[in-house]
Amino acid sequence: MNNPTQDREFIATQHLELGDNFERVLKETSEKTRNNYFKRFDGLCRRAFKESDRKDISFANGFTKEIEVIEQKRKNGQLKQSSVRQYKAALLYGLTLTSKYNNDNQALNKFISTEQIITFEKIASNIGETNITEAYNRVSGWQAEEVDIAKRLDNEAHLEANTSSTKTKGLERSLYDHLMSDPVPRLELLRLFIRLNIKLGLRPNEWYSCRLVPKTHFDHLISGEVNTKSAETYGLDDSLSSTEKELVKQSRFFLAPLYPDIKHDYTGTDSKRPVLVIKNSKSTHGRANGRYRYILLDAVSKDDLLLLPMLITKLHEKHSEQIPDIALRNKDNFDESVMQPLQKQFKYWLDSDDKCNDILEASFKKRSDLYRYEHKRALKAGKGKDWKRKPPIRLYPTLYSTRHQAVSDAKAAGMSSVVMAALFGHASVVTADRHYGRISDSWGSGMLQPQQYSIDRVIAGLTENQLEAALGSIEPQLLVQAYKEMVQATAEPGNDAQTANMKQVDKLSEGNNSAKALSYIAKNDSGIHQKLSKTFKKMDKAKAGSGSQGSFKRKTPKTRI
Repeated sequence: MNNPTQDREFIATQHLELGDNFERVLKETSEKTRNNYFKRFDGLCRRAFKESDRKDISFANGFTKEIEVIEQKRKNGQLKQSSVRQYKAALLYGLTLTSKYNNDNQALNKFISTEQIITFEKIASNIGETNITEAYNRVSGWQAEEVDIAKRLDNEAHLEANTSSTKTKGLERSLYDHLMSDPVPRLELLRLFIRLNIKLGLRPNEWYSCRLVPKTHFDHLISGEVNTKSAETYGLDDSLSSTEKELVKQSRFFLAPLYPDIKHDYTGTDSKRPVLVIKNSKSTHGRANGRYRYILLDAVSKDDLLLLPMLITKLHEKHSEQIPDIALRNKDNFDESVMQPLQKQFKYWLDSDDKCNDILEASFKKRSDLYRYEHKRALKAGKGKDWKRKPPIRLYPTLYSTRHQAVSDAKAAGMSSVVMAALFGHASVVTADRHYGRISDSWGSGMLQPQQYSIDRVIAGLTENQLEAALGSIEPQLLVQAYKEMVQATAEPGNDAQTANMKQVDKLSEGNNSAKALSYIAKNDSGIHQKLSKTFKKMDKAKAGSGSQGSFKRKTPKTRI
């Protein structure tokens, strides 16, 4: 199946306005993340000051030049998309705090160090609030290119780089089997982590705050039957509004021809199985689908279900051994004291075990042979000048490779990008396709599913442009059929207007006039959610301006889901 969104980023969580972003930053970033953002933002500002001194221009103009440099480097294939995302996050963070300093500098005192406050004071005194807002809006509007262009630019940036990543996007099945059969006691925690995370696909540091919640209790939380304090503990305090719920309800009908799995039941059928609640580690600046995500464990084997609480306990015991004071424990020192040593142990095992070396060498040889074969074919076809791929290097799996493997298996199961975004906590539905493991590397079909709440948040966050791109890739007759199904499912007895609309839609959709029926729906059905109605009207307007079919003619998408 293909991605409908014109190969653009399909963001589930939109960036907040500048004035509203401080509370999110304060709530959702760790000290380590803030320090990393500050370091990158400070570097950009230092270059802007030098630029302003050298060219005798204002700091605001120098800062704008630095933003333009990043944009130009990306256009020239000198920066990878991942680097642009890092710059974007750092700039939004820095501009948010600079604006806050201008309006309420006392709010920063307990938030960042004195040294950083001095830096923001200097920056704030040299750039006005208008310039800050303009820069914030400009950077927050950065989007990924079309998939073919993005891959070409990433490849060019990769060729310019001095180093290459040595991490594999997946785990060789033979390596996994070998590790599981290794009886050495000191590898027990490593074996347990890889066995479970290769199925669950958590980011390694997300194990710090994940927890198992009894399904009956979770269902009460979802329904609002439990107090607000409990709901907040599991990230369910910012539930969808009634308007958003109606949008989701209607959108599921219209998007189902493209994403058929969004109509499945994701509430869980086994009441005895807990729900895994995970606090997303990349929830700032719209980089994740909300603060939390929720995974159903119906498909997890009984053995793994018994091992899951054991792993969580062992990881926290390890953390408490390294950081005895509970008040000092956090996600950052969990990563440093638990996950990083576990990664070092994994690397040592890979390096020191002879069979591991044989497996890794065989994988490297296979990729090298394929590279030489494809290069030879390119030369024979006269395309040698266009050959820009680097020769393969020896790759090593990491703990994060288990997450890649889980994504590969989800792809192999035919899971749509909307459901994958909910399952793995991505803000963009193209993230898994562009940056994670391939279907060809899967071991089989991943069977885990996200809870319905997570999927609803993805759907509710789609913009009008994204909806237009998605719906514009669906055959008009399928959209008309979806509308009919929706009306039948939500029909109100005695609603004459609804009955009249249905008769007119039936009449217009006879033969090959489905596009006319959609135009009628867009203009006449007041029951359609405003966001969907606007989308249909935009598609109808595009149709009128481009000929008889326009946006209602099916577009051929390029990105695989």
